[in-house]
Amino acid sequence: MNDRQFENLPYLVVSATLIATLLILQRRLPRLAINSWIFALGFTVISEISGYFIEISAGWHIAMHTVRLCSDLLAGVAFLFFTGRKLSATSDHDFKLLWNAVPFFALELIFGLEVFTPWPYVLCAAAGAVISVAVAVLRKRSSIIPVAQVILWFAIATFAVLGNYRASAYWGLGGVFAAAGLHLWYRLPRNTIGRVALVLSLFVWSASFFTHSYVFPHPKLRMMAENIWSIQKFIVSVSMLLILLESEARENEALAMRDQLTGLANRRLMELRLTSAISTGHTSILLLDLNGFKQINDTHGHLAGDELLQQIAERLTQCVTEEETLARLGGDEFLIISNRDILTLNGSVQEALSKPILLGRNLTIVVNASIGTAIFPLDAQGSSGAEAITNLLRVADNQLYARKQAHTVEEATVTNPRRLYRQGL
Repeated sequence: MNDRQFENLPYLVVSATLIATLLILQRRLPRLAINSWIFALGFTVISEISGYFIEISAGWHIAMHTVRLCSDLLAGVAFLFFTGRKLSATSDHDFKLLWNAVPFFALELIFGLEVFTPWPYVLCAAAGAVISVAVAVLRKRSSIIPVAQVILWFAIATFAVLGNYRASAYWGLGGVFAAAGLHLWYRLPRNTIGRVALVLSLFVWSASFFTHSYVFPHPKLRMMAENIWSIQKFIVSVSMLLILLESEARENEALAMRDQLTGLANRRLMELRLTSAISTGHTSILLLDLNGFKQINDTHGHLAGDELLQQIAERLTQCVTEEETLARLGGDEFLIISNRDILTLNGSVQEALSKPILLGRNLTIVVNASIGTAIFPLDAQGSSGAEAITNLLRVADNQLYARKQAHTVEEATVTNPRRLYRQGL
């Protein structure tokens, strides 16, 4: 081994530490889909380790160079197909895309084993072009991607015919990493540092592969290119950790602002949205409470009650627009913040709740709700900010309570429990 082989030891140490960290996070935070990141990072580490043994002997050179090429390819495939989601979330259509990786893998294997004759490369290129078109037809997707793949395979075959086998192999890697960069640019959450760093690193990594055959004959350029390549591997590793940390921060924020049972806004987020709506000078709230919800819990259990709340939340979600806010305040109480005519919104809500709801397999019920409304600034009593929120909720709650009392009096005339379900709670 020469001294240059130890220059990337810091990268290996950082990567090994990051893999250990990801393995710990995998057990504690399974929702972050860390498996794919470990898979991608693991192959980049294997690629770097194999580079330490390339110069030992001619036999080791062939074996380790082959391992390095194939590991780089598998890392690119992991970035392209699996990063950012759980393997269980991958559909059959997504797995069909993996057929595109087979000719690329064969291409790197052929070059790593130092097969320097055109026909195996041309055969891989032909197979790659056919597979890319076939997969696109099966998935019924846009023709842009297979056209780009066919162009890449044509370039790979042309390099092989001209005797530039190194360009054939490394253009294959460059194409995979360029596709991975584009794919992650659209897949990862917007406005995150990790996304920008990772995608830019993959593009630089891709450019290193595309230019490799041109800088390889020049020792100084090759040394500079290898340093850039190694730096990108380091940045990619750090970017993965940034993405996971940012994802965890978003998860925590969502948990703090969302009701865990229904996924709706909770009281904290409702107050923030209502404060913002009040600042515009006009808004309305609709507060509703399900009638007889306690009886469902007492008669059929809390699981049935939870299922009812989830279905009610789904129906109410269909009544609101993207500009409006639907929140669950707790128990069976919901609130809508809207700029629409409150009577129109009330009618939409009543219509949504009027349809029968199936709980389990054999329990069908019809629910109704007591509703109270308030309008800003009419019902805010000249107040603003937190005081206005309190006044609006008080007005809406008083209306709701009065209507619930009237419903209770009417319900008292019903003595048969079965009749109760037929008429609605």
